[in-house]
Amino acid sequence: MPTIRKRLMRRLTTAEVARHRRIMKDVERSKQAIAARGRSILAAHDRLRHALQTLKSKRKERGLSLADVQRLSGIDRARLSRLESDPDANPTVETLDRIAQALGVELRIAIVESR
Repeated sequence: MPTIRKRLMRRLTTAEVARHRRIMKDVERSKQAIAARGRSILAAHDRLRHALQTLKSKRKERGLSLADVQRLSGIDRARLSRLESDPDANPTVETLDRIAQALGVELRIAIVESR
């Protein structure tokens, strides 16, 4: 027979209520910073996806297959395929540079002032 756990209900002490309120205030104060950090991460991810899609377009423009890029870059064909199709791909700068070199293009990283 399964064990049934009984939930105990009790009133919080004054100290527990005060602690709970402090925690909730901290959470409220942190929400904006957490949301801003999340937006920043998503924006960086979007830039990375754009770079990967640009490299894919260059590969297709040049009429190269993934096997061709594998031969030229030394990166496994399955990995190249995942990078081109996986929306959560997270390649290193070195990987992007190796693909770019294989395609005969230059990878540039720019540091610019934020808007």
